[in-house]
Amino acid sequence: MNFNFLFAFLSLTVLNVNAQYGRQIGLEDLGKTYYSDVKNSQSIKPCEESPGKAITYCVEDGSKITYTFDNYKLTGIVNLTAFPLKSQAEAEYIKVINEQSKKTGIQPFYSNGMALFNKSNSNISLAFQVIEIGGTYYLANYFTIPF
Repeated sequence: MNFNFLFAFLSLTVLNVNAQYGRQIGLEDLGKTYYSDVKNSQSIKPCEESPGKAITYCVEDGSKITYTFDNYKLTGIVNLTAFPLKSQAEAEYIKVINEQSKKTGIQPFYSNGMALFNKSNSNISLAFQVIEIGGTYYLANYFTIPF
C-alpha cells in the first residue's frame, strides 16, 4: 500500500487555502522544499510565523494550515479544521480514524490522545488529534517526515 490516499486527503484539505492563495504545497515537498519557497508560494501573508520553524495560514472558516520546518527544510504539514464544539471535533476524529484504518488497512498507534498511522516502508507519518487553541477546537491532522 502506498500513501496515495494520504496525498489525496491532504490535497482536499488544503485546497481551500491553496486554490485561492497560491501554489499547492503537498506531501511530495516534504524534505525537499525550504521555508522561503513555502512562504513565496502563497499570495497572502501568514497569520502566524516563527521564522525558519513554522508558517501558519488562516482560512475564512477559522481553520488553519501550518507548515513546519527543521533547519528551514519542510518536515511537516498540519491541517487544523475548526469546530465550534469539542464534541463535534471528537466525532470527526473518530470518523476520520475509522475511515483511514479501513482505507489503508493500518491500525493506529494511540498516544496522549493522538492516533498515529505509520507504514514501515514509508517515511511519512500521519496523525490525528483534537486540540484546543484559544477557545476553538480543532481536528489536527499531521503529515510529517523524520528529520
